[in-house]
Amino acid sequence: MTRSFRAEPIEPERLRALFTDALRAPSAGFAQATEFLVLTDPVRRECFWDLVSDAEWRGTAPGAAGLLRAPAIALCLVDPAAYRSRYAADDKSATSSLGSDVADWPVSYPAVDAAFAAMIVLLGAEDAGLGALFFHLQGRERAVLDGLGVPHRFDAIGAVALGERHGERASTSPSRIARRASGDRIHFETFTTSS
Repeated sequence: MTRSFRAEPIEPERLRALFTDALRAPSAGFAQATEFLVLTDPVRRECFWDLVSDAEWRGTAPGAAGLLRAPAIALCLVDPAAYRSRYAADDKSATSSLGSDVADWPVSYPAVDAAFAAMIVLLGAEDAGLGALFFHLQGRERAVLDGLGVPHRFDAIGAVALGERHGERASTSPSRIARRASGDRIHFETFTTSS
């Protein structure tokens, strides 16, 4: 995750390719309900930051300036009603045990599908030599969406900042926690734990 960006714009065709690939992510019932609002215009990005953060943070927080320089911000959106509609269709209602009430599903597939798409953006950014950061909207989702004119049927799972990395490519974890060994996190055949 990159937390400090250079301000140089990203070529529109590079961005379009990233998000076009992301729309090929798995989609429960092939509902295709994930969408992105990509902000590259400086005025729109400033509006986003005004909606999602406090002026004090923007002015004084360590690292804020590096994040605010990101030349692209993409909101990861999902339309839960599209799943209700899809799973009420004849071919799904007859074959799926989920039903059409998304709130009753054991897994929030709208959130899962949007997360899959966001991950494809993150991986695509890495492949394209760009930095990227996925972040939560700090409990301000509706205010941000309303402020940017996103229809009420959409929810946001978060946003992705994109751009060229600024500075050395080092671990950006604020706490500098060591990466856990893969052998402690991948379990074949039985679940084992290290002491």
